[in-house]
Amino acid sequence: MGNNELEALHPVVREPSPSDKIQHAANETLTGMDEQTGVLSYELFMELANYRANCCVTIYLPTHKYACQWNERQDLMLFKNTLKNLSERLEASGYDASAISNMLMPAYDLLKDDKFWASTSKGLAIFLTEDYFKCIKMNISPEPEMTCQRRFNMTPVTPVLEHSKDAVTKYADQTNTELTSSTAADVIEAAYYGRISHLFVEKGAHIWGSFEEMTSELILTNGENWDDEDLLDMAVIKTLTNRGNVFLLDRDKMPVQSPIAAIFRF
Repeated sequence: MGNNELEALHPVVREPSPSDKIQHAANETLTGMDEQTGVLSYELFMELANYRANCCVTIYLPTHKYACQWNERQDLMLFKNTLKNLSERLEASGYDASAISNMLMPAYDLLKDDKFWASTSKGLAIFLTEDYFKCIKMNISPEPEMTCQRRFNMTPVTPVLEHSKDAVTKYADQTNTELTSSTAADVIEAAYYGRISHLFVEKGAHIWGSFEEMTSELILTNGENWDDEDLLDMAVIKTLTNRGNVFLLDRDKMPVQSPIAAIFRF
C-alpha cells in the first residue's frame, strides 16, 4: 500500500509528500466504468473533492458484501429506484429527457453488469456528472442518500480515524475556551481558513447554505434547492486539505449535542 493513501476501512489519514502532484479532473471528460475497491488514494479523493459542474450527482447506498441471488436483487432494486428518483428530480429541475438519458447512461449500464453485483462490498458510492463517472465499492455501509450540487458530497468516504475517544476527551478538556466550538458558523468559517485541528461530524448530517470567503458571510438554508451547498461536507474537505483530523461519529458519540464541533489550532 502506498504512502499517500486514504483508506475507507482502515482508520488512517496519510498526508501526501511534497513530491506528490495532485491532478484533479476539473471538468475533464471522463466516462465509462471506473471501479475502485476499498482504498481511496489521496489523488482520487482530491480529484472528486475539487471537481465542479452544474450538477454533480453523488449516490451512497448500502450493499451486501456476501452476494447471493436475493441480496443481489435487493441491491439492484435499490439502485434502480434511486436512479428513477434521480431522473424525476432532474426532470423537475428543468433537464430535458435527452440530457438525463446521457447523464445516467453509465449508471444504467452498471445495472446490467452481473459480475459487478455478484462481488459487491458493504456499500456503494457513485459520482456522476454529464461528463464524469466513478464507482467506488465501500468497506463501510453508508446511509442511503442522493445529492446534486455543484460538487460531490465527500463526507461518507472520509476515512474514520482512530482514537476518537481521546479526541472527544481533548474537546471536553478545552470546553469553555476559545479553542473549541459547536456553533456551525464558527466551525465552518474556521474550516475555510485552516484553523481546525480536530473536526467532529455527525454521521448523515448536513448543514445547507453558502459561505463567502472574501467577506466571511454565512447564509444557512433548508437545503430544498439543489444549488444549496452542504457546508458540513465542505468543512470536512477543507479540514483534510489543511491536514486536520476528521472524526465521523454517531450522534450519541459526538462531544456535544450538535452536528458539528471542532478544536481549533489557534
